[in-house]
Formats: sequence, C-alpha cells, structure tokens
Amino acid sequence: MDSESHHELKRRWSFRTLAWLLIGAVLSGYLIVIPSVDALLQQFREQPTIIPATDLDTYELIRIRIAKLFVFTIFTYYGACVASFINVVAKSIPSGASVTTRASACPACGTVIRRIDNLPIFSYLNLGGRCRNCLSAIPIRYFLTELLGATIFGSLFLFELVTGATNVPGFRHYFYAGILWIILYTKWPVIGIYLYHSALFSCLLMLSLMDLDRLRCPRWLSGLVLCVFAGLSIAIPTLQPVQFYAHLRTDFSNALPPAVIPIITCFVGGLIGWLFTNSIQYLSNQRKLDTLSCSAFPLAGTLVGIVLGWQATVTILLFTAIVIAIICAYKKLMQKKIVFSETIIFSVVAFLHHPLWKWFDSFW
Repeated sequence: MDSESHHELKRRWSFRTLAWLLIGAVLSGYLIVIPSVDALLQQFREQPTIIPATDLDTYELIRIRIAKLFVFTIFTYYGACVASFINVVAKSIPSGASVTTRASACPACGTVIRRIDNLPIFSYLNLGGRCRNCLSAIPIRYFLTELLGATIFGSLFLFELVTGATNVPGFRHYFYAGILWIILYTKWPVIGIYLYHSALFSCLLMLSLMDLDRLRCPRWLSGLVLCVFAGLSIAIPTLQPVQFYAHLRTDFSNALPPAVIPIITCFVGGLIGWLFTNSIQYLSNQRKLDTLSCSAFPLAGTLVGIVLGWQATVTILLFTAIVIAIICAYKKLMQKKIVFSETIIFSVVAFLHHPLWKWFDSFW
C-alpha cells in the first residue's frame, strides 16, 4: 500500500471514528447522563410527604427514554430512507432513467453497492465518505439529502405528531399528547396529517434537487403529484383543517354543499399559489436576476396551496419575496454574481413557517 492510500485510509477511519463517537456521546447523554444527574439532584430537593404513584425511579426513566428514543428513531430514519429514494428520483426521472430496475452503483467505478453499504446516513459514515471498492469520494449530496429527509420527518415528529398537531390551525386538539397517547393509543387523524405534511416537504425537497441539477420535472410527474395530494385532501377532511373561507366576513359554509367546500379549497389554494409564484418568477426574469433555469417554483407554489391553503401560501410567498429581495440587494451592494433558486428559498421558508403556522394564521 503506497503512502497516499495509507493516508487516505487513515483519514477515512478518523472520520468514521469521530462520527460514531459523536453519536455515542449524544445517546449516552440522553439515556444515562441526564436521568442520572436528575436523580442525583432529586436528593437535594424538597421531598413531598406523599409520593405519587406516577413518580418513577432512575431505571424506569431510562427505560421510558429508550422506548421514546426508539420510536423517534424509527420515524426519523424512515425520513432518511425516503430522502435517499427522492435523491434517485430527482436525478433519474427527468433524464428518463429507471428508478426501479437498476441497482445502485458507484458513480466512479460502476461497482454495484452492497446492501450493507447502501443504508442511508450510516453507510456514508461507516465508509468515511468513500467507495469501498475504489476509495473514490462519494458525493456529499447523498449524505446531506438523507440528513434533510431525517430532519423533515424528525422535526415534524416533535412539533406536530407528538403534540397532537397543535401547530395546525383549525385542527381538532386532544386533551392528552405525547408518544403514548398519540402513537401507541393511535390517533389516526394526527398520524395522517403528519404523514401528509411529511410527504409535502419531501416533494419540495425533490423539486429543489431538480432545480439544483437544472432538470425539469416531467409533466406526468407534476400532474400525478398534484392529483394525489388534491385527492387525499378532498377525500380525507382532517387533512384540510383550514377552509378557503376561513377568516372571511362572508360565511360560505351554509351557502355551499359540504362536499363542494374541500374541492373549492384545493382549487383556490392551488390557483393562488400558481398565480403568485408565476408573478414572482416573471418579475425575476424581467429584472434579469440570476435564478436557476427550469425552475419548479410554480409547481411548488401550487402544491403548497393545495395542501396548506391559500392563507398559509400567501404568508410563505410574502417571506419568500422578502428573502429574494434581500439577496438581490446584497448582490447589488457587494457586486457579486449569486445564482439562487426560488424553489429552494420557498421550500426552506415553508418548512420554517410550519411550526408557527397556527400563530401566523391568527393574523388573518
């Protein structure tokens, strides 16, 4: 083995060791250190004369934390798996390649990747970001995309799923929340809206990746995505908690048949999202801003309008326009050429808006 290969192998092992040490430190802190410190401090606190039956000792707390972490890990890692598949879809479908019949292979040497080396996140860390066969660098994009998918599903798990969708305006709230009462004693409306919104942000991630590669989303895929989300929203009322007439002075609920309201809500939300995104894109082109070509911005706006309603879509687009204006002002001030994607900015703003959706909705 030459010195260069030895140095590369040493760097690879250092990266892998550091990654696993970081993961081990986080797990140890959550499962052992925090409960142990809390139990130690409990000895110096004022003790009640009657100990409630709900008080748990250290070992019971650790077991409960392990159970909660296990459930959270399942949902989060599922997001990483979805993102790994989305990465393949974003690259393959616009170019006409198959996503089901071909096996995953190293882009450098063409060697088929083994299943043990094809696990989202963990395989990248275990291999140190290198191909096992040729030691060529694996694009960091795969790892970051999988992390984003895990972030989407994990974040929505924390602020939407286990809270009983308290961030969603107009949604039925439950007296009890948490992993036990929402997941184990399954509340299907909450599970449904969590998966629905996770699928929305996964699609926005797919469109953002297509924008980065300057690829256009095929029309058949665009139509399929819009029809599926609109069909689910119309068929399952709990997925559409904010109706199109919400916060308006005129009450349309008594004038229209109940079956028509979900259809109008989807149509109005999608139409407003499409019109506003096209307007922003038109102004960007007129001002000759350095935006990525083949933008999926109108499709993303239409999709968000269908899923979240026109009120949330207008709010998200307002902040998107502000961010774009700030970028343009910075470019002009610093005299730098910065190429940006409206779809990516819109997707990030939509994701940041989601935990505060109910709060923003109160301003309408």
